[in-house]
Amino acid sequence: MDKASSTYTYQHDNVFSIGYFVYCSYGNLLSGYRFHRDKDCISWFAGELKNLAHEVKSILSANVVMDFTRDDWRKFNSATHCHICEKPFMKNDKRVRDHCHLTGRYRGPAHSNCNLNYKDSRCIPVVFHNLSGYDAHFIIKEIATAYDGNIVLLPITKQKYISFTKHVDDTKDENDEKNICVTLRFIDSYRFLASSLDKLASFLNKDKLRVLRREFSHLSDENFNLLTRIAYKFLEIGIAVGSMSHVEIAISDTRGNRIILPHATWTAFVEKRADIERLVQSTTPSSSLMIQDLVMELVKIRDVNTVKLSLCDKCTYMKPSTVLFILEQCVDHAYFNLCQYTNSVNDKFKYFVTYLRQNCIVNKFEAVNALRKVYDKNSNIECELIMYALGDIVYHAQHDE
Repeated sequence: MDKASSTYTYQHDNVFSIGYFVYCSYGNLLSGYRFHRDKDCISWFAGELKNLAHEVKSILSANVVMDFTRDDWRKFNSATHCHICEKPFMKNDKRVRDHCHLTGRYRGPAHSNCNLNYKDSRCIPVVFHNLSGYDAHFIIKEIATAYDGNIVLLPITKQKYISFTKHVDDTKDENDEKNICVTLRFIDSYRFLASSLDKLASFLNKDKLRVLRREFSHLSDENFNLLTRIAYKFLEIGIAVGSMSHVEIAISDTRGNRIILPHATWTAFVEKRADIERLVQSTTPSSSLMIQDLVMELVKIRDVNTVKLSLCDKCTYMKPSTVLFILEQCVDHAYFNLCQYTNSVNDKFKYFVTYLRQNCIVNKFEAVNALRKVYDKNSNIECELIMYALGDIVYHAQHDE
């Protein structure tokens, strides 16, 4: 690809829905699924984690009386090894009865020191799939500032983290000399199950989806099967950054095909809404519609009506209902909103290019250090231009006049 024509898609993702499942290994006391749909879902999730930390603190602070039977007495008196370290009891070793403080269950005989050091963890693992690759960006800022407590990062780069841990300071026990608090440790399950959720979920039979089935028990079997189909990203709207930034719409299908609609084509696409609706609702295969350079055809694939979109030498296939969704006002609204940002993106891009050119900066390393001194830390546009479009900025600083 010609470097001068390279573009970078600038987009801003907003989280509108979040759900999580708590698994309690000691029973169903805390286990359960919770979700929230709204613009404040990230702050809601941060609050839920804080509440969970306090619930865990309360449970760990309890000390259930040991349930010790005659059979347990017999096993305790005849034991020869510590069940914790698995080393034998010596003649002068002090032997004690170890039990779970949460359930009262007797666990086995133990050395006194082993028993004292064998404590329940105050760390709550929070498991995300692809945390380090994507999801961490949505939550780490909120988690860091929502309540008191340090954050400890285990980073790969400045943008990616293997894991991070949040200390919930107000769960500290005043009677504990060590002053230990409950911590939330965020880990990435992709590092242990290196496959997509689509692939992992495909290994499960429908009867194994007990939590999902319980939450959507009102659905018929047909609708439940529809719900469990893995969705795919068929529409992307973003700003292509360059010397003349513009809004771009990319349409993809399940086969990985992707076409980009120019502004004029998208405008014509929306204007022909009525014609498109008639086409996709038609029962006659091989019907077609020309929208500038975009060709829309209704074809049969496995006896199912499918819409084929062709532009230049590329094509995509999708359901008629998907095409109708693209025509919904929410898509047009998102497109219009992004158009309002293009002038700002252009101005920021040109400002950075001019600054580098005036200071004779010709490589990325020098550019990063220089732009850090002049960019507005509160501007999402400036931050993401430096983070993701630095190569284009440096290139245009060297070549454009």
